[in-house]
Amino acid sequence: MTRLSRCATLPVNEQRRLAALAMTQRLPAEVPHGREKRSRTAPGAPANGGGISVKTQTRGLAVVENAVDIARSPEDVFDYCVDLTREPEWNPKARRVEQVTAGPIGLGTRYEAEFLKGNTTTIEFVRFEHPVAWASVGRSRRLDAKAEGRVSATEDGAHLVMRMESRPKGTLRVLLPIMGRFMHKQQERNLAAIKEALEALGASAVRRVIASRGRRSQMLRIKEAASEFLANKRVAVTGVSREAKGHGSNVVYKRLRDRGYEVFAVNPNADEVEGDRCYHDLRSIPGGVDAVVVGTRPEIADETMRECAELGITRVWMHRGPGAGSVSEAATAYGREHGINVIDGGCPCMFDPAADLGHKAMRIVFTLNGHVPREV
Repeated sequence: MTRLSRCATLPVNEQRRLAALAMTQRLPAEVPHGREKRSRTAPGAPANGGGISVKTQTRGLAVVENAVDIARSPEDVFDYCVDLTREPEWNPKARRVEQVTAGPIGLGTRYEAEFLKGNTTTIEFVRFEHPVAWASVGRSRRLDAKAEGRVSATEDGAHLVMRMESRPKGTLRVLLPIMGRFMHKQQERNLAAIKEALEALGASAVRRVIASRGRRSQMLRIKEAASEFLANKRVAVTGVSREAKGHGSNVVYKRLRDRGYEVFAVNPNADEVEGDRCYHDLRSIPGGVDAVVVGTRPEIADETMRECAELGITRVWMHRGPGAGSVSEAATAYGREHGINVIDGGCPCMFDPAADLGHKAMRIVFTLNGHVPREV
């Protein structure tokens, strides 16, 4: 007799007791046949290269579990996944996630998130065993949920298992019959995105991303992003030319220098510009920099963005005035995937404390034609 058929022969009260006990222990409930739906990947064909795949629906609770193998260390996988401020990078349903408790991430760390428009969710870690397991509970007006993760070492990296239990409230409960199927597909996509993100990063880059947990995960208004960028006092400007006329990067370089910034010119073909020493690349700057203004052609911006990622530079501004400027969509995407705060357009001289009246006027015009982004 199967496990489910044995359960089906029990009195109703006993069935309910077992179901309640199973939910308390966060295990799939033993409920009468027809209440539970499971799907497991066929042997030799694991979902996303990862193993077991489970869908369960029982007593107002939708449960999904999926797994994936990732070519990264268990520590890297664990640290990336528990940093919930990064969830919008791999979960398209996450509108925003902010850490509301101070200090390093651990047991008791709380977040505020928005997955459904106008429905704020509070999340708290209730289990934290680095680097093998974690669990968090989320509560909102429309839905309660528990998320669990387990990481184990493999020959090629790590095996990640993620489990989600959701209990809808109010009118959302009518969606329970299809919620498990939807959650299952969404979780598979999320795991694939986590795998892609982690395997695209080198181990050192993963740790730099994790170290930048405090950065904002939602879009910033351009004025706020510019203020954060210009708060850094050691800034490199690429593309500064020996012939200053007509080069926006020279204007930016001199403006920042005149406003008291410690600014470094970068040009692989020059040893001196604007009366100052010029460096051939970012690596050559002694002591490094906190931020970079890109003033080269867009195809060179791609190389610069990769160099910034390798050096752990987390703020890059790609200059753009009336023409095409230095903005590269590929560089923008690469930078943001690697934990870099990218401003893709406009000019530092359009914003205080580096601004002047003429650049402020250009900022209005170029915002209207899209050369200055409204958000980044």
